[in-house]
Amino acid sequence: MFPSLKIFSFLFIIAMLNGPIRSNGQLAPIQNGAVDQIMAIELQIKMRSLWSEQVVNLRKVMLCIIDTLPGETQATTVLIQNLDQIGEALLPYFGEENSELLTELLYANSNFSIEVFRAARIDSVIEKAALVRWTENANRFSLNLKKVFVKYASNDLQSIFTDNLNLTFEQLQKHVIGDFDGDQLAYQLAKSNSFRYADLLSKRIIEKFPERFYEAKNKMVSN
Repeated sequence: MFPSLKIFSFLFIIAMLNGPIRSNGQLAPIQNGAVDQIMAIELQIKMRSLWSEQVVNLRKVMLCIIDTLPGETQATTVLIQNLDQIGEALLPYFGEENSELLTELLYANSNFSIEVFRAARIDSVIEKAALVRWTENANRFSLNLKKVFVKYASNDLQSIFTDNLNLTFEQLQKHVIGDFDGDQLAYQLAKSNSFRYADLLSKRIIEKFPERFYEAKNKMVSN
């Protein structure tokens, strides 16, 4: 499907995704047998790479829209590919159905962010309404992720995810008014936050599936 159509198609899907995550919050059965054990550090590095790329790719789309630069379609394509890769990385632990749902919510999250970017060039009232939808969907993603982890605390995951949404919006606001120093500061903070999010997500996965990791108790990479 053409990238821009693919991402916007989720506007209609997400309205239906208000219910609990599949299997009453339990992980779906893993397909094709058990996952091979890997080093805990491998998971952390992979998650860091994927989530930081999401921040970078979303910014590229934002700049194309706000500054009317060429390459918006290409930037959106790369963003979609990154979201697919995040879903694939979650698949071995969350199961096919749950990981697909979370990926759809990530698609919608990017879709709503793009709606905010476009509205920022048109009307502040429209922009605020779009921001509400973006925030609601981000909360929906975090709540469904929390249901996957069940007893493992994940309020901190939701907090960081929300912080990054706010930092992305701050980049937008600063860029629009020409405060490029403030824009860059918010961008750097968002990238740093993406490492925090990736590390915490990795930790929660390792806590839930310690048998799938070698040296799960080893120290993880620090910022």
